[in-house]
Amino acid sequence: MSVTKIAIISVAVAVGGFLIIKRLLSENMVSEKRKKIVSINVDEVNYDMLVSDIKNVYQNSATAYQGQRCKIQILNNIPTVKMYSILKNEGQSLSFKVEGNCISVVLFVNEEIEYVKFYSYKLMDKGLRDIFSSGRDIFEQEID
Repeated sequence: MSVTKIAIISVAVAVGGFLIIKRLLSENMVSEKRKKIVSINVDEVNYDMLVSDIKNVYQNSATAYQGQRCKIQILNNIPTVKMYSILKNEGQSLSFKVEGNCISVVLFVNEEIEYVKFYSYKLMDKGLRDIFSSGRDIFEQEID
């Protein structure tokens, strides 16, 4: 076998190995992200419910988040559907559908999604309706 053929085969094996490792790493990253996405059905959704769920997640890892920029976003129906589509397109395996009345709450750490909880609901309390009545679809709050 010529030196050229050996070099070409070596490069092909190296590139193939790199692609396999890259695929395995991205599958592991996706499976890690899967653990951070939750869905729940509720009769009535309210601001305190959304914020307390995220604050519990935050407090469980407070030392890891110390010194990081953390914020909560509450997404109304349209951005929630878009968030769901984005996660599906990223390869997330989501065992639920987002349709009808839906809202989501997201914990961001340094502008990266850390946790998402989707809510399907029958009623939205007045406090949340007031937040979104001004035409805003996303409410954002920093975590101190």
